[in-house]
Amino acid sequence: MNFWIQVVVAGLVGAVADVIINRWASASGFQPKLWFQVAVAILIFATLLGFTIRKGKQLGQSMSIIVLVVLLVNIGALVVWDSYCNGVTLTPVQLAGFGFGILAALCFELG
Repeated sequence: MNFWIQVVVAGLVGAVADVIINRWASASGFQPKLWFQVAVAILIFATLLGFTIRKGKQLGQSMSIIVLVVLLVNIGALVVWDSYCNGVTLTPVQLAGFGFGILAALCFELG
């Protein structure tokens, strides 16, 4: 698998894990099935992130840029999820923050 595709997949898996965590946090009372889903989602994401960082180090990539891109993909996917499924809209300041994150990734990569 192409390394940058793996980075994007890690970000998307993290977003799915975040959605499952949100469902669990919104549920009333303790629900073992949701808790188990959260535990598995976090384990899958953490494992994939670890493998992604390891592969990146073998290719000479910086850990900080790998994690930054994973987080940007994660946040972008969650923004799309929230917009379409929950009707949430970002304020201009929040959108600017996302833009600054992209700018930071570019600065890391080009600098």
